[in-house]
Amino acid sequence: MIKRLTPYTLHPTSSMDLSPAAQNWVNVVLLWIGFGTVVGMVARSLFPGNEPKGALGTVVLGVGGSCIGLFLVSLFLRLEHFNPIGPFGFFVSVLAATGILLVFRFALALQKKREKAKEHGKES
Repeated sequence: MIKRLTPYTLHPTSSMDLSPAAQNWVNVVLLWIGFGTVVGMVARSLFPGNEPKGALGTVVLGVGGSCIGLFLVSLFLRLEHFNPIGPFGFFVSVLAATGILLVFRFALALQKKREKAKEHGKES
């Protein structure tokens, strides 16, 4: 008799089995990371610049934009049946991520201006 191999026959005492609640939480976190990555990539493509880039920065930008944008939508619009991971949620998340980018660029420009003024003051 040939035994069929399944993931459970390879490691029958696997310690990676999660409870249904934990598995649901992991799925939600991975979904938000994927959604945030796409939002961050779209925001960076709409407003390219010289700020620090990279995979982690894009994910943080997208997830931050998603959290801020969707919080503001739920705060002001009070929609009963609102799916945050949908077209409207995506649009709002990209707008919020773009806002984060613009605030970050403004802060960088302000910092450079202060550094220049400080250097100019030392030269005199």
